[in-house]
Amino acid sequence: MGYASGLRTVALRAAAPRCKLAPMWRRIAVAVLAFVAMAAAQSAAGCSRRTAIVSVVARRGTPILGVTASDLRVSAGRGTTVVAWRPTAGKVRVALLVDTSESMNPRTRLGREAKVEELAFARAAPPGRLALFTFDSSVWRNAGFGTSRAAILAKVKTLHYGGATVLYDALSAVARVMRGAGEGASVVAVTDGRDDLSRSSAGQAAAEAAAGGVRLYLFEPGSPPSLADALGEESASQLNRQADARRLTEGTGGSVLAPRSHFHQAAQALWAVIEHGYKLRLRLRRPRAKPLHWKLRLTHAFLRVHPHARVLYPNFLHACRSPAAG
Repeated sequence: MGYASGLRTVALRAAAPRCKLAPMWRRIAVAVLAFVAMAAAQSAAGCSRRTAIVSVVARRGTPILGVTASDLRVSAGRGTTVVAWRPTAGKVRVALLVDTSESMNPRTRLGREAKVEELAFARAAPPGRLALFTFDSSVWRNAGFGTSRAAILAKVKTLHYGGATVLYDALSAVARVMRGAGEGASVVAVTDGRDDLSRSSAGQAAAEAAAGGVRLYLFEPGSPPSLADALGEESASQLNRQADARRLTEGTGGSVLAPRSHFHQAAQALWAVIEHGYKLRLRLRRPRAKPLHWKLRLTHAFLRVHPHARVLYPNFLHACRSPAAG
């Protein structure tokens, strides 16, 4: 905004010596410029509305239905009020993002397990609501929405592997594509969490997704580190990846899944969580332009009935994006 305004000012100054405006037209021009400046200042001051897509899940990762606004406790600053709470509408679209770097090659045990997860999630997808993306050192779009399940499964089975990894750049790029995919749009990445060459960080990727209302979920193959590994360098690297995974998912209202078996059931449960969310709308006491850190908790009364329930929500509320978002 500032850069564009600077260009506009320079252009007006350059054109001024060649323009001889009548006094009335000069006053009109000044009034128009003043109105534009005031609108820009109001925009910079932010807005008082915030929206978030929220999921409430049981211990086994299945969605809990019938949650009401009275089951929640919102901490988002004094004077913040809940103005709407409803189940998400429409058919949610999801991008399946597959890591095809060398570390995920199906010749390895890790790669074979990842392939099972990818196929399970694709088979569980409702018709026409899954798009397929892949990444190594670049990001590729393999199949768009509307592609048949059989065609997506065929593409997943014949993917080529090799190269380095740009996980965070890939998540950012696909999140930008998914901004226009409708309410509750999500990205499910099947990856070991490694990143070699990304220009962006995990926090930046999460912010990119959250600002567009896109949730990130990570399907992680592999087993927890053994006790012997816990003393080695690889374990420290894995712990860093786990921290980044939490930063990615918790920042957007998603979650990390690492099933060791029953992959089809895990994929079905994840689809159910993605589809059965809630849209929360808040009104702040004063307009605000910057993202707002907030907390959302379940009431004690609700937890007495559902003792292991947890709520998935983005840890920052971003400013108004569009009429659809608010």
